[in-house]
Amino acid sequence: MNPKKIRYYLLAGVLTIWGLIIFRIVKGLDQDAAMPPVKKIIAKLKLDDPQDSFTLFANYPDPFIKANDDNGRSGANAEIPFQNNPVTNIRPVLEKPRYDFSTVVYRGMINNQVTKKKIAFISVAGKDYTVKEGDIIESLKIRKITGTQIIVFAEGKSSSIMLKK
Repeated sequence: MNPKKIRYYLLAGVLTIWGLIIFRIVKGLDQDAAMPPVKKIIAKLKLDDPQDSFTLFANYPDPFIKANDDNGRSGANAEIPFQNNPVTNIRPVLEKPRYDFSTVVYRGMINNQVTKKKIAFISVAGKDYTVKEGDIIESLKIRKITGTQIIVFAEGKSSSIMLKK
């Protein structure tokens, strides 16, 4: 077959398909088309509620308010008896014990030449730690590490710990 004949057959097929699509859309939008009747079913509800077999009595005192008036009722208008009990035992406020920096021992330091980070070896109350600047060990913050000393901060107080040999 000639390619032009094939083109005409394909064009006719495409126009037929698009014609059917447009026809169905227009037919669906038509308001005058007769709709099939919908059968409406209205069910009547039976409203026979049985009577309650119990009765509520609300003549008990309020369990959340402890003061009751002379009629046994409680509420905002019930009077609370005045009690004059002076406070006799006042305990003094105890100060927090200050951090004991004598338990901190600086053992040495390693300096990384590539990353420029310093790592210190310290002992706090007999426990050995490897720390860097900014670390917090047992409420003790490491502020600065040098070759001969470290500067630590605890409970608002700063201290310098010298290298032990």
